[in-house]
Amino acid sequence: SWLLLKHVALFFAYLSAVLRLPHLSLIGKDLAYSSIMFELDRCKLIDAVIFTNVYAGSQPLWSRVLHNGRTHMVWHSPNHKPVSYNFDNLDSDYPSMRWLRVNAHWVWTSSFANYLRSFDHGGTVNVIGPIMFYLPVRTVLDSSSIKILIFDNPPFSDDLALKHGQVSNYNHPDNMLIFIRGVIALKCELEKYFGKSVAFHLKTKRGYNINYDRGYFDYIGDLDAKGVITIEHHSVNMYSLISGANLVIVYPFSTPAYMADYLDVPSIYYDPTGSIIRSDFSDTPSLMTFAGTPESLLSSAILALKKVFDKAVET
Repeated sequence: SWLLLKHVALFFAYLSAVLRLPHLSLIGKDLAYSSIMFELDRCKLIDAVIFTNVYAGSQPLWSRVLHNGRTHMVWHSPNHKPVSYNFDNLDSDYPSMRWLRVNAHWVWTSSFANYLRSFDHGGTVNVIGPIMFYLPVRTVLDSSSIKILIFDNPPFSDDLALKHGQVSNYNHPDNMLIFIRGVIALKCELEKYFGKSVAFHLKTKRGYNINYDRGYFDYIGDLDAKGVITIEHHSVNMYSLISGANLVIVYPFSTPAYMADYLDVPSIYYDPTGSIIRSDFSDTPSLMTFAGTPESLLSSAILALKKVFDKAVET
């Protein structure tokens, strides 16, 4: 067809230009699809193009200039801001954030919506609550014991962090090990205080792959084998899992705390390093809290659980 011939002609024109100006190869991927997308858009064959925040750092150039189709970005995770450290109090954003251009954003919270609006992207921002790509399923809470859910982040090496532009590596394996150990250390104190057994369930953010630290996954696997924790599959329904818990403890600033807030389950962001500033996107009122020491983690857990059990008695 003439469209195919046009596309082939553009390809050879581009190839000729690259031989003369090699730096044009940087936009090769964009040019490969641009003429096709422009023609489809001209014929009004595109209603909507939907991106997720996974592509927030690599938005194709053609998506900025569609005349008939609309572009959407679905933020299934509000955890899209670098951590800030106490020692310098430096607030920063991912560089790609200022260059996003879509007709509509879809987000969890009003706080994150306001964050996006601060970049003056021009598109509308819609606050719709949890974005999980599956339907809610609730679990009945068992008040005879204490079920605490732990949510981690995948730990990786400093070399891998640097390749992704992270000068400091907050997801270092040592930090994640301290996080897990700090949470399970709550068991004796909580059982003594409440007179109930405490069970820990851990959901890893993702399954193991070669980019992650093998030693950490071996460690939590050993805890599971010994009955210290129960590892939930990383693809489990989050509505069901969290609604059946008394308390959620999350590595900063991962998404499960927002889901817990939606389900009226208290949550704690626990920073095992004591080095970062709280910088989540929760709305007011919120059941989220933040702890930066083992002592504040224990006191926050006791306070949260007291409210849970007091509410159960009232009900």
